[in-house]
Amino acid sequence: MENNQLIKQDGGLIKRVGNAISVTNKLLALTEPQLIPYRKKDKWGFCTPDKKIVIDCVWEEVEPFNNGSARVYKYGLYGFIDVVGNILIPCTYDTATSFWHSISVVSINDKFGVIDRKGNYILPCIYDSIYNFHEGLAKVKLNEKFGFVDTNGIIKIPIVYEEAGEFSEALVKVKLDGKWGYVNKKGENITSFAYDLLFNFKNGLAAVSLKDSNSKYENIMVGLIQRKWIGLLNGKLGFIDKKGMLVINYEYHYTKGFFEGLASVNINGVEGCINKEGKTVIPFEYESISYFSEGYVVAKKNGKCGYLDKDGRVVIPFMFTWANAFKNGVTSVEKEGKFGYINKEGKIIIPLIYDWAYWEFSEGLVHVEINGKKGYIDTIGNTVIPFIYDSVERFKNGFAKVKLKDKWGYINREGIEYWED
Repeated sequence: MENNQLIKQDGGLIKRVGNAISVTNKLLALTEPQLIPYRKKDKWGFCTPDKKIVIDCVWEEVEPFNNGSARVYKYGLYGFIDVVGNILIPCTYDTATSFWHSISVVSINDKFGVIDRKGNYILPCIYDSIYNFHEGLAKVKLNEKFGFVDTNGIIKIPIVYEEAGEFSEALVKVKLDGKWGYVNKKGENITSFAYDLLFNFKNGLAAVSLKDSNSKYENIMVGLIQRKWIGLLNGKLGFIDKKGMLVINYEYHYTKGFFEGLASVNINGVEGCINKEGKTVIPFEYESISYFSEGYVVAKKNGKCGYLDKDGRVVIPFMFTWANAFKNGVTSVEKEGKFGYINKEGKIIIPLIYDWAYWEFSEGLVHVEINGKKGYIDTIGNTVIPFIYDSVERFKNGFAKVKLKDKWGYINREGIEYWED
């Protein structure tokens, strides 16, 4: 009898199995060695937290371990090793991603495929491109056409489209015969192919446009974050639901889409916010409005940034030259060329003394910059890792990758460096 049948027959078994899995995972976490990428001059290996070398430094490049395997690079090719340095998959690939859900996208001679953790091909290296998986499906390109495959390598949506986006809320935009429409994960059309411009679905709605022959599209930098939003110089955007029904009329020149139930939109160069019924909830009087995060949105007026709530009330005054979205109740802001951090009450919790500051903390630390050098501070502004690095990344699983004098290496949260020159 199969396990899933047994579970259906015994309601208490699920709990018992779940407990066993939980205990097993904890034991594995205790027994599996914590290995850190370690560099000796220009060669890489792995060590324990106390710098004991476990895997010799013979590789030209390595990535941290991921469920028992690590990507390595040697002689211009990528492969994978296990936690004792045995070669799991030989270095035979021109490119290879670290494993995600037990699959890696690889390439040979500019053709892409997908392998499993044993090096078996799930998809042969015949594709022109394979993109990241989103919601269980990945976009593939073959002979200038696009389609989608699942993690088992099965083509779920035929490779027949001229262009395609990425799945969002179980739907994806695709282009056929010069027009755009949406399909679901079964490849079924949920709209006609009648649109000239489409956005991803967010909060159940997507911006679309039916432009006339005189309309012109352009990538426009808008809002208070460095991203490109596609807008219309002529013509208008409206919003449809997941049945393809127009629910908000064609009135807007560009948008960032719906976040937390509201969308910032632009009419004739000024921005405001609408709800899902198309009603204006924040008036069109701002130079730019970002997107809602944790109930607040960054708005810009008279060259200064402040924060509004969902009723359009000013909750933090317009006093910053730059401001970011809140994450876990904290964000970075800029005033008179200096960065620091505020909370949702607008209180400065870390002084504005930095030349630059990343907006989101990771594992209790965030990287900031002074005089062209980067370091890390904690949530109350204490310097935890000094400002000596040329480039840094966020902490993940207790370690961060940093660059010093044109060479990369790893540090832990105490600033211990895992390299020697």
